[in-house]
Amino acid sequence: LHERGQTEAVIERSADALTPAEITKHWKLVEETIRKEVKSFVDLRTFEKTDKHSALNVMTSKWVLRWKFVDNVKIVKARLTVRGFQDLAAASLDTYAGTASRWSQRIVNSVVANHQWTIKTLDVGTAFLQGVTFAELAEMTGEPIREVSFVPPKGSEKYFQEFDPQLNFTKHVLRMLKPVYGL
Repeated sequence: LHERGQTEAVIERSADALTPAEITKHWKLVEETIRKEVKSFVDLRTFEKTDKHSALNVMTSKWVLRWKFVDNVKIVKARLTVRGFQDLAAASLDTYAGTASRWSQRIVNSVVANHQWTIKTLDVGTAFLQGVTFAELAEMTGEPIREVSFVPPKGSEKYFQEFDPQLNFTKHVLRMLKPVYGL
């Protein structure tokens, strides 16, 4: 950057993120997709209600709202993410996120081009939420079961209460049964 005379890096924000004005303008779609995301969390048993005073590792969460094309139709996608940087155990965890390097991607693309193959992609909805539980991870690794809880983003409590009217976020938090987005 300095060789080109730039004094600071320019970070380009993703063009598919909803702006505050778009959220307001398309609130019905946003609310519909938030409800759908909460339902996925409930249906796939990713959390359970627990008393706030007994939860030791509580994180906040946030909504990531994006535009997504599905069958050439632009839709709103809501993703509930837990703020893993608040995880009290984060420093002691072994982490691995395997991704293909730039060279690996180039090799794959080169082989595809040489063979005149077609590259296809697919998206498994809620794939991450369908993963193993903390109990299953503990059994596989011999590590203790992780205790992680979260609270919904401000203003989103009502969407969780639609599935459990007894939820009271002055008394309760949501104990995660599975590692969800952000952890």
